[in-house]
Amino acid sequence: MAEMFAMRRANGELFTLDRKGRRYLPVFPDKETAARYWSLNPELYVFRSQLIDRKVINQKIKPAISSGCTLLLMSSEDHDARWSSGREISFEELLNLCGSTEQASAAISAIASQQPTMEARALGD
Repeated sequence: MAEMFAMRRANGELFTLDRKGRRYLPVFPDKETAARYWSLNPELYVFRSQLIDRKVINQKIKPAISSGCTLLLMSSEDHDARWSSGREISFEELLNLCGSTEQASAAISAIASQQPTMEARALGD
């Protein structure tokens, strides 16, 4: 899997951003971008970067999407680390960016039906 990151509190909660009545889960294309956003946005100081792996996808990101959260891919080009520089992405696009294309169809079907995938069950979901 390629390395993508989210921000996580010590209790495991992922950082979400509320903008214009919508809830977003920012994801970062690399650790350097995550670090830049962390250093320039004080609301992130209680969070640390979290590698997005299969376990995070199944246990944190899928439930967030199911509850109405939208993924927001943050720009590695914005050196001011503004939240407005992010763009909405689909769950399938996140899986593609993470290099998990072989699981994209099964994961999307599982979200649609609200049932865990075989992989999620293996991880203890």
